[in-house]
Amino acid sequence: MPGEIPVDVTVDATRHRAYVSNGRYDTMAVIDTQTNTVVDTIPISTLQYTLGPIGVDPLANIVAVVSDNYIVSIITQP
Repeated sequence: MPGEIPVDVTVDATRHRAYVSNGRYDTMAVIDTQTNTVVDTIPISTLQYTLGPIGVDPLANIVAVVSDNYIVSIITQP
């Protein structure tokens, strides 16, 4: 089940979003922090490696997630 093995979480207070990397399923959950609901689950291709730390840049509207094979995925926030 997605979210079974959360690896990292970061919060964008400006957009009221929390981003959680799900290590086992190569996805990142997007949570609305005002309603505490998952609003999106983003698949992240890691070539069979585990997702790791997440960073957010609210000014640039991007979220970055790193896998343990050093692949960085950049996601543009809506």
